[in-house]
Order: sequence, then C-alpha cells, then structure tokens
Amino acid sequence: MTKKDYLVLSVLLLAGFVTIFDLFVVNIAITNIQTHLQASIFQITLVIVAYEIGFGLLLITGGRLGDLFGRRRLFQLGILAFTLTSLFCGFAPTANFLIAARFLQGLTAALLFPQVYASIRVNFEGENSRRAFGLLGMTLGFAAIAGQTLGGWIVSANVWDLQWRSIFLINAPVGILAFVCSGYINESIARKKTELDWVGVVLSSISIFALLLPLLIGPVFGWPIWCWLLLLLAGVVLLQFIRHEIHYVSQGKTPLFDFDLLKNKQISIFALLLPLLIGPVFGWPIWCWLLLLLAGVVLLQFIRHEIHYVSQGKTPLFDFDLLKNKQFSLGCLLVLFVYSTASSFFLVFALFLQNGLGFTPLDSGLIFAPASVGFVLSSLNASYWVKRFGSQAIVMGALLYSVSFIALIVTVATLPVATNLLLIVPILILLGYGQGFVMTPLLNIVLAFIHVRFAGMAAGIIATLQQIGAALGVAVVSVLVQWQLNNADALSFITYRNAFVSSMLYNVVAAFITFYLLKKLHQK
Repeated sequence: MTKKDYLVLSVLLLAGFVTIFDLFVVNIAITNIQTHLQASIFQITLVIVAYEIGFGLLLITGGRLGDLFGRRRLFQLGILAFTLTSLFCGFAPTANFLIAARFLQGLTAALLFPQVYASIRVNFEGENSRRAFGLLGMTLGFAAIAGQTLGGWIVSANVWDLQWRSIFLINAPVGILAFVCSGYINESIARKKTELDWVGVVLSSISIFALLLPLLIGPVFGWPIWCWLLLLLAGVVLLQFIRHEIHYVSQGKTPLFDFDLLKNKQISIFALLLPLLIGPVFGWPIWCWLLLLLAGVVLLQFIRHEIHYVSQGKTPLFDFDLLKNKQFSLGCLLVLFVYSTASSFFLVFALFLQNGLGFTPLDSGLIFAPASVGFVLSSLNASYWVKRFGSQAIVMGALLYSVSFIALIVTVATLPVATNLLLIVPILILLGYGQGFVMTPLLNIVLAFIHVRFAGMAAGIIATLQQIGAALGVAVVSVLVQWQLNNADALSFITYRNAFVSSMLYNVVAAFITFYLLKKLHQK
C-alpha cells in the first residue's frame, strides 16, 4: 500500500469505529444517564434502542445512495451529520431529547457505515483488499469491546464534570478529522445511473422499524400486545414492499432491493434456522408458525415484485444476482449468527457482573479487557494463519469460539465466586481470540468477491444483517434471563448466575452454527 492508501484506510476505519463504538458505549453509561436525566425505565430503554433502530432503518438505502450519488460524497455527508447529532446527544437537556437525538444519530450512521464497506471494496484490490477488510473486521470488533471497556473509563474520568456526556462529545474532534481527510478517498459511483426507488425506501424502512422495535423493546416489557401488532405490521408492509418492487422492476427501473440475490438455497436454510432458534424459547406458540407462514408469503411477493422490477430494466432495491454468489449467501448467514453472539454476550455478561456480583461500570469494563486482548492478538495474527492454512484457519477459530463459550458456562456455573474471577480471565482471552479469528476475515469473505457495481447494496445488506443479528441475539437471551429472574425467589448472585448460564446456551448453539457454516464455506 502507498502512503495515500494507508491514509484513506485510516479514515474509513476511524468512521467505522465510531459508529459501532456508539452502539455499545451507552450500555456502560446507562446508569449515570438515568440518574442525571431522571429517566424512567422506559425512557432509558429507548435511549439504548433508538440508535439501533435508526441505524437499521436506512442501511440498505444508505448503500444504494452511495452507489447512485457517489460513495465519498455520502461518506462526507454522513460523517458531518453524525458529528452534529453526536453533539445533540452530548448536550441533551432531557431524556426525551436524548432519545430523539440518538435516533437521528443512528440514521446518520446508516448513511455513513455502508460507504466504509463499499469504499474499501472499490479502492483496494487483491492482497490490499484482503488486508483492508481484515483491519476493518478487527476495528469493528475492537470498537464493540472498547465500548464496554473505554466507555466505563470515560464516564469515570468525568473530564470537566461532563460525566456521561463525554461519550458523545468525543465524537466531535474525531468526526472533524475524518471529514478533513476524506478528500483523499477516491470517488466511486455506479456506472449505470438510475433513480432511487423511493417507495421501496419507505416500505422497507417501515418494515425494518416494525421488526426491530418489538425485538428490542419486547423482552424488556414482557412482550405487550403492541409488540405483536408491530410484528404483524412489519409483515403486512413487507408484503406491500414486495409487490411494489416487482411492479417497479416490470417498468424497467432499478429497485431498492434486487431479489435475484435470493435465488439460492441458503435462504431456505435461513428461514428454517430462525424459527428453530426462536420457537424453543417460547414453547412453539401458534404465532411462531403463523409468522413463519407470513414470512414465506411476504418473501415470495417481495421476490415477484423485484423480478418484475428488473424485467422493466430498472435497478432494484435488492439485486438478487448477489445471492447467486454462494460466498455472499453463506456470508450473510455467518454475519447474522456472529453478531447475535457478540451482542448477547456483552449484554448478559455485563448484567451478571453488575447485578450479580455488584461491580461498578468501570470494574465491569475492566473485566472485558482480557477479551479485548485476545481479540486484538488474533486480529493481528489472523492474516498470517489464513495465508498459511487457508480458510481452515478460520474454521478452527470458530471452533475455539464455540468451545470457549462452553468453558465459560461451566466455570461460572460450578466454581466459587472468588475463583471464577481468576479462572475466567484465560477463558475470556480465548473467547476474544476465537471471536477475532472469525470476525476479522469475515468481511473479506463476504465482500471481496462481490462485483463493484453491487458494493453499496451489498454493504447495506451486510450492515442490516449485523443489526438484525444483534437485535435477535439480545431478544433471545433477554427472554431467557427474564424467565430465570421471574421464577426466582430472590434476586441473588445465584439467580443472576443461573440466568447467565441458561442464556449463554443460545450463544453456544449460534457459535456452533457459525462453525458449521464456515466449514461449508471452506468446502466450497
């Protein structure tokens, strides 16, 4: 790489870091925010999920906008808007203002984040591309862990008596620096200039919103009736979205989502795995089967619309030619499960440390440090082992990741508290090492062989799956934790320990599915 290449990559990695860092850092500062703003449980929950919802809403659209109007241009717009909304968050006078600001911050992150993926894809080739995606995977994984560790330190440092506000205000100098240096990024734009499918944008956004909100809010408030109504709305709107996209394609226009991506048997595997994971949690109630049926009908309609849209010579919202690439298809499933394990582990382990063991946010953040060390070490070494042993090295990393979850469960469940804290350190290092071995090369596996014309669309899809995977993981483990707490006589260490152990069983299953998918990918 040239000096300019390193500068461009540094700017892109910096932008990717802050968007993911802000996704996780609030978890550590949430108690401080609640006290300072006198927020209710409902408000403080919305502070956490508002960013995730806004982030998930426009990721696919953000990717398409970059394809159509220029990825550097959208990057610059996104980083400026992200910086501005971070200032809104940092100076929020009330809880409701902070909720609104977090939602806007998530929307701006959705414009910015796909441009990071797409710009790396189009600015780097060959070995440089593999190295860049490896560093991106390391950066994003480290950002998630740093949100837990550095977040506690930033709040505890209380610089200028800003307390929790520092976690948002620190984005200002970072954003300004990234914007100033973004001029070195080569502009790239899809050769085929088409109009944006605005109806598809609205329908897909409503559908994703109606899906993510109940997944994120439902476990906290016991799945009230409006959560189920929103899920039903998501299905209805998605059906209309499918019909619209098919009609859009039939007019020769480019849809927001091109359904040629879904012409692959891996989608049927996805449709099977999702109910298998969710069904056992709720005892296979009737709504689970109804949602499966609805999902199939909606997906069929969506595919028909997009195919019809393409037949008219238009560019779809989701181009199904992407899914003819088996690497991309399997990669989508891998992203879903990998990010579901990461998000759910951070949440449940922090809950166990703070509520079960009485740790402060800073102490909890420090406990995550061994995982950070393991992640960084594996990220630095992953490219060497992949060069030497090929994709088999990643498969073995996934196996280590899976076994580490089992070791952590056994250790926490069977040994005294004092001993636990000593013995979990090497386990957390191994866990972070395995996670880094999977996450660091994952983006290269998924995106490196995608045609440049699909770069923005593919980046938006992957980023959306990251958010859905994270929401799915949190939803599943939250239900398991709440079930344990509701059936306990008292909220003691034993109660939270049992909740941690039972909820981590999901992570074991998801990690082994990751191992299986990587093994299949290695065989291909």
